[in-house]
Order: sequence, then structure tokens, then C-alpha cells
Amino acid sequence: MRVFKLWRLLFLVVVLSSCGILNQPPCHPALCGSKITLVDSLSFDDKKLAPKLTTVVTFAQDNSDKTQLFRELVVSSLRDKGVLSKDEKLSPGLRREIEEAVFERGGRYRGGSAADYALSIKLDHFSGSGKYTPKEVKTNKDGERYETGDYCAYSFSYTGRIAVTKLPELTSIDDIEFSDSDSVTENGPRSRSCRVGSDQATGQLRKIIGESLGRGDSANLLISILSPKYYVYEAYEVKGRRYYLTNIRKQHGAREGGRVKLYSESEDGNLRFIGDGKLIGMDYSNGEGTYMKVSADVEPYIQRGTVLKMAADKCGFLSC
Repeated sequence: MRVFKLWRLLFLVVVLSSCGILNQPPCHPALCGSKITLVDSLSFDDKKLAPKLTTVVTFAQDNSDKTQLFRELVVSSLRDKGVLSKDEKLSPGLRREIEEAVFERGGRYRGGSAADYALSIKLDHFSGSGKYTPKEVKTNKDGERYETGDYCAYSFSYTGRIAVTKLPELTSIDDIEFSDSDSVTENGPRSRSCRVGSDQATGQLRKIIGESLGRGDSANLLISILSPKYYVYEAYEVKGRRYYLTNIRKQHGAREGGRVKLYSESEDGNLRFIGDGKLIGMDYSNGEGTYMKVSADVEPYIQRGTVLKMAADKCGFLSC
């Protein structure tokens, strides 16, 4: 019984830690902690504490409903990371000029106030299929016979691309491929055909695109390019643990447990990756920003002016 209780306690600790509950500051760091003096980075300027949000203009490379859905979900996902679409604010004429310039590398567009980046979005492939498995009579290890139910097994997959172009220079930054798949089982189907309906296909496409935009290497690459630059500007120690105050706010997409990438910035603006961080203590967040914690091996590299950028919700194979 004692061993069982110990396992239950251990399981609870793991769950609470994964939810971020045990990682919270025990109190408001600025009120009960001791302030730590951080060395200023070479490029830091207090004027940078007012975040400049990244803006994009998006284009669907074809008129299909599925590509339009992909574009809609890209805009929504980026909005949660502090990247704003200017699609509705640009005049039709300016949109056409940018579109011609991006796709044809020419036209009448000569720069000007439009957006920071243009995103060319296309869904290359989507498939959905179903396979019927009939009822079966089986025998278990005790020799008892039992019947399995019939079911339809559905499989879905998609591949899409997002080409990123810097404006107004029309510099091609990257062409990022997104892909994902999913499977669903329907027990006791009404039909043995297991035909994928239009509504079912759209729902599953929305689901797998939404998930792939929030996790993995492609999502991290896109967000690392587009995320605005935020900064560390204060640090506090509470009971031996350091908490860093950043200027990222809830309206920029900051949320409990949100992942960020940390960089040192040179005087000419080049960024060098130094580690990962996690946003915490949202209950203590205020108009100035949100607290962050990092691992002990990253702490020596944190300065006043260390850059942080938003990251995808989950790691990829290469991005953590």
C-alpha cells in the first residue's frame, strides 16, 4: 500500500510539473524577490522595450477551397504569436502590385508602407480514404470465443508550402514545407463503403493543418523568421531561483508555459541562438511584460537586452 501511494505521489508530481504548476514563482518576483543587476548587451536600447509587431500580407497561390482554408489557418496561428495580417487593410491596387512583384519578381511595386513580409501559401496535396473491417469471431487465451465489432478506419494527410518574402526588398527568405497526417476510427459504421464525406474531409484537414502549424520543425522555422523581437530587461531571485522579466505581453501571444527562443544580438543586428526559455507566472504579469525562466546552463548568457522570439508550442526533431 505504501509503495502504491508513493507511485501516486510521483505521478502527481510529474503531472503538475508538466502543467507548469510546480514551476511557478512562489510570489510576485518584483515584490518578494531580490533584484539582480544584469549586464547590458551591446545593442540594447530602452526604446526597444515598446515591441514592434511583425506584419504580413498573405496570398493563396490558387483559388481552391483547401488552399484558402490553409491560408486562413496560417493567419490565425501567426496572430497568436504576435504576427499580424494586413490583408484587410491594404488597398486592392497595392495588394495586386505586391502579388505581381512576389510571383513575377517584377511589376510596379517599388516598396513603401505595406507589410514586413509577404507569405505565398499553397496546399499541394490532401488525401482522405476509408477502409472497412468486418466483424470477426476470435478466441482468447482461455479458449473463450468473442466477437469484435466492425469499423471504418480513415486516414488523412496533407502537404502545403509557405514561401516567405521580405518586403519591400523582395528578398526570398525561405520556402517552408508543412505536412501532417492523422487517422480516425468509426465503430459500427452505417455503410461499409467508408466514403469520406466533404464535411468530414474539411474538418480533418482543418485539424491536421492547425496541429502542424503549432508544432515541429517547420512551424518553429516559420515562427523564428516572423516573430517580433522581445527583450529581457530585469531579473529577480526568489528562493534561489531566477525569474526574468520580459516585455512580451498577453496581447502578443504570451501564455503560461509558452516556449521562446533566446538570442544575443550584435550591434549590427545579427542574432546568435543561446538557448530556450519558458514563459511562466502569468498571474504576476502586468502591463510591463511577462516572466520567464531558463535552465541553469543558459542563465550565464542572459543579459539586459537578450532577445527572445516566440516558438512553436511543441518541439520538432531538430528544433529543440
